[in-house]
Amino acid sequence: MPAPDPLLGTLVGSIRIQSRLGAGAMGVVYRGRHEVLNKDVAVKVLLQARGNAEHARQRFLREGQAAAKIAHPNVVQVFEAGVANGTPFLVMELVIGHSLGSLLDEVSRKAGKPTGLPPETVARLGAGIALGLQAIHTAGVVHRDVKPDNVMVAADRSPKVADLGLAKEIADPDALRLTGTGMVVGTPLYCAPEAIRNPQDITPAADIYSFGATLYHMVAGKPPFDGATAYNVMRAHLEDRPKPLREVVPGTPASLSNLVDLCLEKEPKRRPTAMQIAEALAGGTALKARQRVGLAALALVGAIAVLGGAGGAWWLLRPVPQAVVAPANALLVIQGAHPKLRVRFDGGAWQPAVAEGLSVPPGKHQIEVEAHQPGPALRWSGSVELAPSALVRQPVDLQTTTVPEQRLVMPGAGMLYVAGEAAGLEPTVSVTFAGSWPIARWEGGLWRTRTYEVDAQGRQNLLGEGVRDLPGGEAWWQVCDREGQPIEPRHVICWWEADRIRAAAKLGEPSGWVEQGRRPAQPALRMRSDLVDAILGRLSDVRLPERRLASLYAAELRQPVWFRTANDRPSLVGGGPETVAGCLVVVPK
Repeated sequence: MPAPDPLLGTLVGSIRIQSRLGAGAMGVVYRGRHEVLNKDVAVKVLLQARGNAEHARQRFLREGQAAAKIAHPNVVQVFEAGVANGTPFLVMELVIGHSLGSLLDEVSRKAGKPTGLPPETVARLGAGIALGLQAIHTAGVVHRDVKPDNVMVAADRSPKVADLGLAKEIADPDALRLTGTGMVVGTPLYCAPEAIRNPQDITPAADIYSFGATLYHMVAGKPPFDGATAYNVMRAHLEDRPKPLREVVPGTPASLSNLVDLCLEKEPKRRPTAMQIAEALAGGTALKARQRVGLAALALVGAIAVLGGAGGAWWLLRPVPQAVVAPANALLVIQGAHPKLRVRFDGGAWQPAVAEGLSVPPGKHQIEVEAHQPGPALRWSGSVELAPSALVRQPVDLQTTTVPEQRLVMPGAGMLYVAGEAAGLEPTVSVTFAGSWPIARWEGGLWRTRTYEVDAQGRQNLLGEGVRDLPGGEAWWQVCDREGQPIEPRHVICWWEADRIRAAAKLGEPSGWVEQGRRPAQPALRMRSDLVDAILGRLSDVRLPERRLASLYAAELRQPVWFRTANDRPSLVGGGPETVAGCLVVVPK
């Protein structure tokens, strides 16, 4: 009998682990209950065998950093990345359904031979997968492991791209350092030729090749190349052309077969983009070699019927009932100066305002748009008249909403933080803007958190609370300024927290230190390098900013600010070479 899983029933961060869902190359996935947000989530934990390897740890956490940038209905959302009791973990959207790989396996098993899905089902699922990949690529990320096992099909039959375990940000040189030269990334059955030759040259076009191999599998019931060894498969990707789908599965529409052929081009520049694939699959447009598809076809995405139900693969294959054809939806693009917008129509549910636009039924609609962030809410509302199949770009001018002064309560002793800023030692904090207000009190040991929602009428609601062992999260990291405009995440170390760490490290008091204590929430001044080292050692998930950012902070604070040199040592900017002390602003690792 296998030993019981030691994580079952325990807390990982704020999540109570309930059951084990599965395991992959990098980690184990559990179902859990978020005790602060009071919702079910999936938790991916780094495998213990790899947990001691710093390389694996960095790569695992980088998955969360890359995926958390992406909010799209066709991508599994990552909510949080962190380390609890030395174990790295990711908190993700819980998708109730099956992997596309398991559904394909089930179809072939029941048929007794490799068997794919009907073309209309391939088109419906493929369009959603392509939109998910477009969102990933728009965020500046390459997935690097697109395959059927990394696509979830939810109970509502919507596909979601999952498991960005090999993902890298295109402009991030450190991600390349985590992939050794000559190391093939991805799965050989679906791997792009350039990923075999040199993984450091991978671009979004490599994801398109892997997606083409996935589409081939969806139609044919097997990948485009097979072989006795991984070497044989990879050599085929480099040198051979797959057998045409219309020969493997007679009756395959020429448009679908041509599209898959384009995706599997050996030369990356000859492949279509994810958006072009989505347009072709959604509109049924016949793609000829290197033909660009019109954007208007994407409006037809909203007209594709989505089947209901759950269970085995049979529900995926059941015919779609015929219905009266409604006017083609419009494509609405929300244009606002904020990276994380969400929108709702006519008082309905909130949804991400994705860059490629939203499929909306024609007619007149009331629209609400807001920046989804901690701190003061930025909002806009208005109405729009949409014609069938129209492409409409709606500019929005986001504004804060002033409300009567609200006192948010956090009992206990110690420094109180609100949306990234130290606020004092009092039991309450005042806010005068509507928004989502994460607050926390650091008692020097425990870190108690609460999140309040203040609506446009000034009504406040306590959304949740919890306890952490170290400061962090939305209450500690400042991600927007006091006008609600986004800034790069940072935290200015105040006198109170610096003094607690100084006393614990038994360091001497800097010049004028006691006088600063009269305003403990203010930025700590004249900190020497020994105190900077002690703070960085105590707060394990932070680092010094690079010189460019430190220079901006020094101008804002009108004080010298510590920064990280090329050899990873603390140095000062903004105070002249004779300065030996300054303020400390930290950024996430």
